Amino acid sequence: FSHYSITTVLTSCCSRSFSRTTSTHNTIAMDYPPDWEQRSAWEDGLEVIDSLLMPGSATAAAMSDRQRNGLNRLKSMLLSGGGSESMFNHIPLALLAEENASNDVLLSVFAGYSRPEDPGRSFKQIIAAHKVAKKLRVMASNRRLRHLTSSFGTFLPAQWMQLDHAAQLKLRDLLAWENLSRWDFDMFEVDKVVKGKHTLVLVAWAILASPQAQYAMDLACQEIPNHRNGPAPTSLADRKGYRFIDQFGIEAESLLEFLQAIENRYVDTPYHNKVHAADVTQSLHSILQMGGEKYASEKPLELFAVLLASVIHDVGHPGTNNLYHVNAKSDIAIRYNDLSVLENMHIATAFEIIMGTNREEKADILASFTEEQKNSIRSLVIKAVLATDMTKHFSKKNLIKGLLLNKVAAEDPTSLAKDDLSRHEILSFMLHLADISNPAKIIQTGSQWTDRVLEEFFLQGDKESGLGLPISPLCDRKTTSRPQSQIGFITFIVLPAYEVLGQLVPRVSTEVVPIITDNLKYWKEQKRLETEAENDDTDGT
Repeated sequence: FSHYSITTVLTSCCSRSFSRTTSTHNTIAMDYPPDWEQRSAWEDGLEVIDSLLMPGSATAAAMSDRQRNGLNRLKSMLLSGGGSESMFNHIPLALLAEENASNDVLLSVFAGYSRPEDPGRSFKQIIAAHKVAKKLRVMASNRRLRHLTSSFGTFLPAQWMQLDHAAQLKLRDLLAWENLSRWDFDMFEVDKVVKGKHTLVLVAWAILASPQAQYAMDLACQEIPNHRNGPAPTSLADRKGYRFIDQFGIEAESLLEFLQAIENRYVDTPYHNKVHAADVTQSLHSILQMGGEKYASEKPLELFAVLLASVIHDVGHPGTNNLYHVNAKSDIAIRYNDLSVLENMHIATAFEIIMGTNREEKADILASFTEEQKNSIRSLVIKAVLATDMTKHFSKKNLIKGLLLNKVAAEDPTSLAKDDLSRHEILSFMLHLADISNPAKIIQTGSQWTDRVLEEFFLQGDKESGLGLPISPLCDRKTTSRPQSQIGFITFIVLPAYEVLGQLVPRVSTEVVPIITDNLKYWKEQKRLETEAENDDTDGT
């Protein structure tokens, strides 16, 4: 099936959907399931294909083997989305079947595909490389452990050392691994303890430098008067954490320099600021600890990359959205050709610190990585941050649904972790959901974020009005309903997406989705009260 064939089938499915909406109610009820209005044309198209292929149906019986196989291939292509197998569906079979230099050039240039190396030789090379890498990691780890044990103060951020003893003790408890991994973690409490200073640096350090960060804080707190006789800290070897410092040879000082450089570039806006970045980083970390981490178990480098992406995902955000910049024809909209304007800017801002002619050597957290590793990290960071462009939400959600609908994945979702492209899509999806997690937090926390984001929207609307630009959705402070903004956001965006995530990470279904449904009830009640108040005002005039 060609691209034309896919387009034809989908167009047919879409036109059938629209034509049936204009027919009688009875016809709709007979032809469509109860929830058909909530489905996309993509989902309807898949259901149409399934109905045509249903065993024992007249349509299936009337088809030739070629027609049945063709529809099955089409369904597989739709479901595979960005998976690695979709690439092969578009390559002529003759190119894949015959191995020769000419075919290999065509595959490389026009399909970006290289044949796998000889398994025996490749396996031996991998084993040898792992042995060497293991020896180097052990040597590096021993050096760092001796340094940390003898002088833990050099590992602690200057931002930590500047806090008074009471704040250090409180922050040590807040940033403990177990607390840091909780979904109900209170980022506003951290921001309060540090008095609004260096929230992102300290939270990101506690996550990316775990468990060394927690160990260093425990050692430091033992030196505080009246706390010297407390229980001895758990040994570093027995602690939970990512261990990126040991695994990849990252210099602690470079990590802290980089985090400070990133935090300095976050703008003090009502919402898209360093506190939001810290919150998204912690929310992603929590999703990973609920079980999402298994989708990066094949390549821990990717775990580091996606957490790094969460730290930098909104750096330099000016407090106005992509639509504003496109309409205003701002410098960054022109630079990035109106495409994911802010997301491209965030990525470039971050990588300019550690790459390019103006690279800041002291802040280069990738200095210990090979060029191949740097390229892999950069590629996934770019993909993950671009996935936070909200205009991509529905297609990204459906792509993940498509991956899950494949037979193998339906039986065991973790099988997706074996496919590079599927794994990258899932990790990017997790970052996107961490970015829209405010309505998934308890209402006391989520409502604070709602007020912050609406205030930023309203400031944008004021600016648009002053410039004579169209006022963007939710940005008009005179007409936007606070509860209604959340009802629509939760109903059509947050809840369906987290239900999909729950299929990948079951704890999300049991621990997070119920919070979202409770919040939806809360906002509907707030809307009812708002409507009553408006009616009372009308009656009184």
